[in-house]
Amino acid sequence: MLAGLPQSTLDPLQRLQNAAAWVIFNVDKQEHVSPYLEQLHWRPLAVVVVVMVVAVVVVVVVVVVVVVIVVDVVVVAAAVAVVLVVVV
Repeated sequence: MLAGLPQSTLDPLQRLQNAAAWVIFNVDKQEHVSPYLEQLHWRPLAVVVVVMVVAVVVVVVVVVVVVVIVVDVVVVAAAVAVVLVVVV
């Protein structure tokens, strides 16, 4: 969903995430936000986008592999059926 968005769109979202961490921990905006994001197990949006893209690619590859396996099984089953019909 976030992949392909320009940085000018992601930056405000990252600032919002940072602000939420500052509010949750009640710390000054001058403090570096990274330790607080880590405590919340929140990743920077740029990392989230990359992970999402990789996950989608993995799912697509798995689906393609499963389809190839199913098609191969169907083709082999059809060949066996033809051989059985010819033999019998």
